[in-house]
Amino acid sequence: SVFVVEQKLAPAPDETKQLIVYVHGFNNGYGQFRSYAETFFKRLYWQGYRGRFAALKWPTHTGLLPPSNYNESEYIAFRSAQGAAAYLTDLRSRFPDHSINVAAHSMGNIVMMEALKLHLAAGRQDINNYVLMEAAVPAQCYDANVAAHTPLTDAEQGYATPNTYQLYPGNIQNALRGPMANFFNEDDFALGSWLFNQVHFKPSDNYSIDNNGNPIFIRAPFQVEFVTESRELMAFVARPRTKAAGAQVSVGGVITGVEVDLNDEFGFDDTIPDHSGQFTRNIQKLTSLYRQLGVSLGVIEPEIP
Repeated sequence: SVFVVEQKLAPAPDETKQLIVYVHGFNNGYGQFRSYAETFFKRLYWQGYRGRFAALKWPTHTGLLPPSNYNESEYIAFRSAQGAAAYLTDLRSRFPDHSINVAAHSMGNIVMMEALKLHLAAGRQDINNYVLMEAAVPAQCYDANVAAHTPLTDAEQGYATPNTYQLYPGNIQNALRGPMANFFNEDDFALGSWLFNQVHFKPSDNYSIDNNGNPIFIRAPFQVEFVTESRELMAFVARPRTKAAGAQVSVGGVITGVEVDLNDEFGFDDTIPDHSGQFTRNIQKLTSLYRQLGVSLGVIEPEIP
């Protein structure tokens, strides 16, 4: 994948040497992507942020049906990471003395996980701080000590799939200059749907496991291909063993920054809108959340007690 910059802006008179990149999640059409990005920037602005803001669009499917849309979009997210990684490197070359920080929402964290994996392999540290917001990524990708989730392990007893997600990205904290922070909600509706998908729609249509335990893709009758590429395995075949990081407390490992409980601290619940509550709730309910986001992104100073 590649990237294209739609617009470059001249600096504002009061601009600080800070930059935030927002990466959207699954099922975001262009209008919603723009709306969420603009909302995110404006709400940080009213918390005192005066740096630059960039929004990264990747080609997710839109619409919840057919069910295959989700797994196909995860594969697209993995494959979009090369362009995302190149874009983040381009930002570092354009803004060498800036703090460059990323906030990714939901499946956007698949894009970022893979981008940081690519940066790690290249020996790069282009990003300062990174916030995962309701991340639709198995917690086991980041932390080997997160407990397995019973519905997933029970499904494995009936139909075993490769454990490809386990610590998949490696030590991606070393591709950052600062920490990763996890903003999670154990009651998140969308991540509950994510869990249902992992239990019931892995392997995906036309994917299977043969009698020797090999992942396969059935292209046509009597035309079978072995699946060996890790990103394709994770998107279409491999069932995770843990809940998503965005619905899991105490995810450590490579996540070395703070964890923020969106339910306990900000009242996010199990309703559908609250998976994107930072964009859809009224601003009056989000002042403290955006201050915390700014602090975790390293662009707003924490309040002194």
